[in-house]
Amino acid sequence: MNTEESEQSKFAERFQSALETWRFEVESYWTRTSYFAVFETAALGGQWLIFKDYWYTSLALSIAGMSLTVLWFTNNSRMHEYVDQWWRRAGEIEAHFGIPEGRTLIHDFELRKTITHRIPYHAIDRYLVPGIFFAGWSWMLGWGVFRLVLAVCGCHNHFATLVEQGR
Repeated sequence: MNTEESEQSKFAERFQSALETWRFEVESYWTRTSYFAVFETAALGGQWLIFKDYWYTSLALSIAGMSLTVLWFTNNSRMHEYVDQWWRRAGEIEAHFGIPEGRTLIHDFELRKTITHRIPYHAIDRYLVPGIFFAGWSWMLGWGVFRLVLAVCGCHNHFATLVEQGR
């Protein structure tokens, strides 16, 4: 085996290892995202159940839920930065070894980035899903603040009567 074949073999082995590491990172990202979504759904549902009788507790839970959603969004952003960095680095490695322009791995990624007629692949999980949960927590926080204002001004009983009467 000559030196060039040895280099190509080492490249293929290292690139395969890097690809497996990247695949593991992406799969763990989706696992974390699923856990965040399930946990936040359960927490938001639980808060909805206790809101009627314990609205003051709901204020604290809303703030905690919003904080958790910000953490989720930050985690998503960091993961997407990692993925973008990995793709850039993989392209540099492929260019260094003279892999043709029509290369499958990086060429497909670059092609995906040029498609403009659809929502970017990362927009839904990176922005939309955490945004929906953030909106839910904000809604509950708003209702909690509303109930707090009613309690402070002494209007709470009047409001409760209107709600019971369906007005």
